[in-house]
Amino acid sequence: MTFDLMGKDIRSLVVDKLGLSNCILIGHSMGGKVAMVTSLIEPSLVDKLIVVDSAPRQQRTSGGESWVMEYINAMLSVKFKENQSPSEMRKDVDLQLQKTMSEDAVRQFIMKNIRKNNTSFEWQLNLKALLDNHDDMIGFPEFQSTFPKPTLFVKGGCSDYILPSDHTEIFRLFPSATIETVEGAGHWVHSEKPNDFLQVVKRFLANKQE
Repeated sequence: MTFDLMGKDIRSLVVDKLGLSNCILIGHSMGGKVAMVTSLIEPSLVDKLIVVDSAPRQQRTSGGESWVMEYINAMLSVKFKENQSPSEMRKDVDLQLQKTMSEDAVRQFIMKNIRKNNTSFEWQLNLKALLDNHDDMIGFPEFQSTFPKPTLFVKGGCSDYILPSDHTEIFRLFPSATIETVEGAGHWVHSEKPNDFLQVVKRFLANKQE
């Protein structure tokens, strides 16, 4: 699992499965990195690019472990019980995740990745693959190519995922980029300030810049 392979997966989805020749691509956090890589390796596929609270660089870690690793390990530690109703399961999993994830909104978002199996529930994400490829996931590939089309970076005003020190590399890779800040939002911009986020995105999409 690498960003390059995930970029190719996006191309396969857009062209082969959806039957489209191009698209407007949006991604948040690691999804933002996938969107950036896709636009850089398949520039003809992407008409406009929107990157939400992510930058083309190695993600900093705290105490040697990134939040991605912390979340993956927390999800792997969850014990799903048999014969629970969906509401019982969500309450139970929520309690288990609270040990690592203090924010209710984050836990609710993470639990959207749970699906029913024959007798219980399970994560629908390939957590082992994410764990095995963690170092690649928190990095970013080197590119000499650029994506010259309209690009929007949306930063959470209370987040440090896009820093002033990132601007040089952002504008090198995406020379037509603009950076907008949603004040009062953390890393989960679209869930914390949905109306403000939508206004920023709609304004960008309405711009007829070529």
